[in-house]
Amino acid sequence: MMVEAKHNLKITESINQSKMTFADGMSVVAALKFIFGIKQDRIAGMDIIFDVLKYASEKKINLFLFGSEQKTLDNFIEKSNKVYPNLNFSGAISPTFGEISDLDNQNYINQINESNSQLVLVCLGCPKQELWMAQNYLKINATLLGI
Repeated sequence: MMVEAKHNLKITESINQSKMTFADGMSVVAALKFIFGIKQDRIAGMDIIFDVLKYASEKKINLFLFGSEQKTLDNFIEKSNKVYPNLNFSGAISPTFGEISDLDNQNYINQINESNSQLVLVCLGCPKQELWMAQNYLKINATLLGI
C-alpha cells in the first residue's frame, strides 16, 4: 500500500483522509520509528476483527459485508455467528472483481443504506477498498472498515 501510495495520488489522498489507519505491516512500523521516532505496534486487520465482531455482538450493531466472493461471505457469516451468536449481519454483497460501474455502485450504496447497517466491513483488497471507501464514505450511512 505504501509503495502504491508513493506512485498514485488518489491512494495517498484516500489514506490521508481516512479517520483511522492501522500499521498492518512491520515495514510501516519500522518506518514510523526510523523516520518520525514514533513507537507503534503492528496492528493487523486479522488481529482486530475478532474484537470488532465481539463488540458488534455485545452492542447489537448491524453489520454489512461488502466484497470478496459470495461463498467466502457466507462462510464468514456462518463461522462468525458460531463464535458470536448475537451478531446481526443485515446484508452482504459480492461485487464484480473488475471495475465497479457507476450504476452498480449506486445500487450497492442503496442496498447498504436500506439495510440500516451501522458498520460495513469492506473486503475488496488493497488498494481497491481504500479507494472505494474514500469515494463513497459520504454517501453511506454507516462506518466503513477495510479488512
